[in-house]
Amino acid sequence: MLDSYRKYLHGNRAILPYGMTTIDDYAFEGCDILATIEIPESVTIIGINAFKDCSSLTSVEIPNSITRIPQGAFMNCTRLAAIEIPNSVTIIDTAAFKNCVGLTGIDIPDSVEKIFGSFVGCKGLTCVNLPNSLKRLGCSFEGCTALERITLPDGLTEIGDRTFAGCISLTQIEIPDSVKELGYEAFAGCTGLTDIKLPNYLSSLWGTILGGTFDGCTALSRIEIPKCVKVIGERAFFHCVKLTEIKIPDSVKKIDTQAFCGCASLACVELGKGLTHIGREAFCNCVSLKTIEIPDSVMSINIDAFSGCSSLKAIEI
Repeated sequence: MLDSYRKYLHGNRAILPYGMTTIDDYAFEGCDILATIEIPESVTIIGINAFKDCSSLTSVEIPNSITRIPQGAFMNCTRLAAIEIPNSVTIIDTAAFKNCVGLTGIDIPDSVEKIFGSFVGCKGLTCVNLPNSLKRLGCSFEGCTALERITLPDGLTEIGDRTFAGCISLTQIEIPDSVKELGYEAFAGCTGLTDIKLPNYLSSLWGTILGGTFDGCTALSRIEIPKCVKVIGERAFFHCVKLTEIKIPDSVKKIDTQAFCGCASLACVELGKGLTHIGREAFCNCVSLKTIEIPDSVMSINIDAFSGCSSLKAIEI
């Protein structure tokens, strides 16, 4: 905590004077006695890590004068049970509420357009209401192990790297067609996810389902690959042990390393007529796979592409 802010403490409460416009970076960081704070409407800027590690903070009212909740602003405020974000806020920045394990629900106002890693590790968070104004989600809810329900708004264009990674209570999610970019490991380790609808058009890296997107989604039983996809990335569906069948559209040119490795229930694979490359260990340890037909378009099959496929009786080339 900065010495210049101690004068605003009254027991476990902080009262900031009207006329103050900026709460400095690290202003109350580590102030473990702070339980409540009054922020006047004159404040327009909250600094980086301003309330980080305020482990006793239970409530805070953010005034309508604030447009950005910055990096680490309330990080590790483990007793913060609820917070109202005003409709003046347009950006919620990296780790703004990281590890606020007391938060159970959050309403994001319609003014917000970008959320970057803001709620990582909020293990008590069960539901989130996202606004229609939201355009980008970046690593926002990684490790939110209690998150059961979230509706992605029409108009969302990007789901960043590891946005929902480790959200083990999430069972289904529908990605709107407005989404053009799906990041690395976006849903990795979502062990409760049984069904997901992908958008009809993905432009990220020329139509790639990026590496590890659904890595370890052990309950995922079905997925439809959109016809826009050109590359299925490395470990994209690694160890999706409940996946029973997959149809690769003709648009797909490449199935990358370990893309379907360890999909133990995968019994039926239909490869598209535009496929040219099957990567190393692409289907290794798919122990339920009995036959597969390689289309004439395939020019290379890398080492161990079908290793460990103990039930595989025939490969038609």
